[in-house]
Amino acid sequence: MHDFKPKLFSVMKHYSKDQLIKDIISGIIVAIIALPLSIALAIASGVSPEKGLYTAIIAGFCISFFGGSRVQIGGPTAAFVVIIYGIIEDYSFVNSVKENKSLFILNSDLSILPILKSPKELGADIVCGDGQTLGIPLSFGGPYVGYMACVEKYLRKLPGRIVGMTNDLEGKRGYVLTLQAREQHIRREKANSNICSNQSLMALHTVLYTSLMGKAGLKEVAKRAYNHAHYLKEKMLETKKFTNITDKPFFKEFVLHGEIDLVKLNQKLAENGVLGGIILDGNNYLLCATEMRTKEEIDQFKQIVEEL
Repeated sequence: MHDFKPKLFSVMKHYSKDQLIKDIISGIIVAIIALPLSIALAIASGVSPEKGLYTAIIAGFCISFFGGSRVQIGGPTAAFVVIIYGIIEDYSFVNSVKENKSLFILNSDLSILPILKSPKELGADIVCGDGQTLGIPLSFGGPYVGYMACVEKYLRKLPGRIVGMTNDLEGKRGYVLTLQAREQHIRREKANSNICSNQSLMALHTVLYTSLMGKAGLKEVAKRAYNHAHYLKEKMLETKKFTNITDKPFFKEFVLHGEIDLVKLNQKLAENGVLGGIILDGNNYLLCATEMRTKEEIDQFKQIVEEL
């Protein structure tokens, strides 16, 4: 069994005005920590590494805004936790956060909530995440929809706007309103068109999807994703080309240690029209299977692995 630990970090902050400089420093530090993973995910997703750099910078300062520069609980703080590799974590530490009168901020995948505890049940004060899994096509990377929610007493403290940074088709830097609560800012020259219609389109996708699926359908989708991912892991271990590195529970993503050349494996998979996993440090391999995959496709994946 390999010594594998999921990457987990939390950032704490005192809500005092003299923390501005420390918050900036912590934002830079978090951005540096997130940079390698962010660039790797950007390359794996087929976008430029520069976008990975921008994502790390934005994530660092967003975490600094909600979290900050303290690395231990003491006084009124906010704990922002980022977890990757698909492991279902134990959140029993939340009791300590609450006892300290601190805030707990959680990033959660909406598609897993029908069968797992909700952020509210886990004790989260603020929750955010991606809603692409609610019926929005991949569309080569976007546009998608995100969400952010909080308990009622913090509702009026949420930001009214969040500005994201990206590049246009010519490689020029551009900005987009990732979150906007009002539309008065579009009334230049008394414009009569709504330039914010794209966010409504993404919201419409999720409304139609959740309405058509219903409570039972969403639960069935989550169960299928769970079963397919565990079936994939079982088949990968059967090939003897991978070894298990953790027995912690997972939902639809997991990591195995590769005993073969993973670069060649991904090339072979691509030749057969299959998108391979993400290669991590130490020849570890991040894999995912959702409700969109079939048993036949997973068996084909196994066959390609066995041919190496």
